[in-house]
Amino acid sequence: MPALKKRAQRVHPSVEEPTSHTAGSMPFRQIIISSRKGVAARLTRCVRLNSTCTTEVVDENSIIIPPLVQLEAARLQYPSLGTSSFHHGLYDDMNEIMDTTFDLKIFPNLECGSGGGGHVILGKNGSGKTSLSQTLINYYNSNDKQSSLQSGSIVINKTRDDTINRNNKWLTHVSFESHSELLMKENTTTVHRALIPGGGNRLSPTAKFLAVRLGMYPLLPRYVNTLSTGEIRRVLLVRALVSKPELLLLDNSFDGLDVAGRQGLTDIIERVLNGFRMDILVQGVGDAKDTARTQIMLFSHRPEEISAGFGVVSYLGIGRDGNNNISTEQRLGRSASELVTPLMVTSSSPDIPSKAEIMQFWQQGKIVQTNNDAVLVEAKSLQVTRDDTTLISNLDWVVQRGERWHLGGTNGAGKSTLSRLLLRISMSNNSAEWVCNTSGRDAKVEGGMLNVTSSCNRAKRGGVALVSTELHLHAAQNWGKMTIHEVLTRGASFLFDADKRSAHSFNDENMNTLVDEDITITAAKWLGLVKKDQCHTSILHREFSTLSQGQQKLLLIASAIALRPSLLVLDEPCQGLDLCNRKLALALIEEICQTTDMSLIYITHHNEELVPSINRRLVLEDGKAVYSGARG
Repeated sequence: MPALKKRAQRVHPSVEEPTSHTAGSMPFRQIIISSRKGVAARLTRCVRLNSTCTTEVVDENSIIIPPLVQLEAARLQYPSLGTSSFHHGLYDDMNEIMDTTFDLKIFPNLECGSGGGGHVILGKNGSGKTSLSQTLINYYNSNDKQSSLQSGSIVINKTRDDTINRNNKWLTHVSFESHSELLMKENTTTVHRALIPGGGNRLSPTAKFLAVRLGMYPLLPRYVNTLSTGEIRRVLLVRALVSKPELLLLDNSFDGLDVAGRQGLTDIIERVLNGFRMDILVQGVGDAKDTARTQIMLFSHRPEEISAGFGVVSYLGIGRDGNNNISTEQRLGRSASELVTPLMVTSSSPDIPSKAEIMQFWQQGKIVQTNNDAVLVEAKSLQVTRDDTTLISNLDWVVQRGERWHLGGTNGAGKSTLSRLLLRISMSNNSAEWVCNTSGRDAKVEGGMLNVTSSCNRAKRGGVALVSTELHLHAAQNWGKMTIHEVLTRGASFLFDADKRSAHSFNDENMNTLVDEDITITAAKWLGLVKKDQCHTSILHREFSTLSQGQQKLLLIASAIALRPSLLVLDEPCQGLDLCNRKLALALIEEICQTTDMSLIYITHHNEELVPSINRRLVLEDGKAVYSGARG
């Protein structure tokens, strides 16, 4: 008898009962069977009284290995979504997608047979990816299960007692929600402290390695709320991995990372999938064959994020049989581009408006003459600091009307600080001294000069309109009960700036002014939030929190366009958008650039997003301009 089977005869009590919920079902009992160094340490026998436990034989020694997570006929919804919301989705097929039953198994990351490799979750905006991710997190934390599970069952086989070691967790995650949570709960702590989630003073060897690999050592003494979006994502990744989880959820976790950051994350993902062991992580040597492995669920839209270590793919809302069912397949050597091809199939998409339609939209209701300055942005020796850190240093820059710029640079270069400053000064008639970020910590204009075209507050048009991850995070934290109609008619840029200015006692005298409703409906239709032949009344009264992350981003873009700004500032606007919606948003922005004299500043780490009209480039490094000129 092989040694593994001899060891398997020694049966020990479970360290923890599996977390499960099934309407009308009997409880599960779990038994752990010892095995080789952790690869099959989770060998489990599930027993359901008067029933049969569904398991799979995947080990090369024919040992039964249950899934880490199993959903059977599970129907999910966002925790904040009421049942009635299913009856007026934003898309024609929204009702069908949200009613789809989830039958899904996530197996341990093993070398052998089925279940080997990481697991990719693909789906369009609104298909339920974030709902699935948040449901699993809620179940793991034993929080508010019933609100997200409408029917069916979810079983989570926790095979490790998290209370034994405060620094280890069975499940961790990196997502838009964890980003928001970090800023809300730990925004006044240092990065060094944030990388010790269990408490203490010393970084673990794993944290040290990951900090070096992701270029984070210079960030350790800084406060979390002084970091850029990309820098915060790096903190979240290290926090998640130092806990040595058995299951790691990555929900659009590459968003905000520069090229080096994305390459570093891909490398770490491959190392984790090949065996999470200290000598492997720190030295890059050793045999991963017999090590315990972390399983990774990757929720993504971009093919470049799907590395070779992912061997299983599940499609949500775009079943391979042509309907809206969930389907799971082995990768079988297919390229990442081949895997995401089904995401490009769409039953209907909005038509890009003609130039005549855009011009009519742009001129509609133009009763008050807006600012027609030829120069929209002029910076001279601009100096911006926060505490003892210089964010922007001696910047000289001019943006003329009709120019379209790409604002580039690595994480922490000062791009988002500059974009916030442009909005603040435009909204306050060039009198801003402070630049607030979403966590409330302030940067200060210490020297130089910055003039920005002003908004026409009486008509809520012209000036600067902003779409950014920070604005999105702020909206998710503060505007959950606000309706789509309110965000559109009050203007997301105005709302964001007013919320930030209130901390410094600025008068909020223009918030009662509304954007014309016809204008907002048109912008919403162009981005597919409202169908052209659809009654929009019920849709517009849906609350912000009931939308998926991608739908929220489309709403913020529509709100910015409805302001018909002189200068549109887009800071990573495609984060959270699926392939179809990304293509739609970029095509609309390009058509507006070709038709109007609107200036554009586009911030991104993805050059493939740069529309043809962008022909100028400013590159920042450590707050200094290292290039300003033709896009090239």
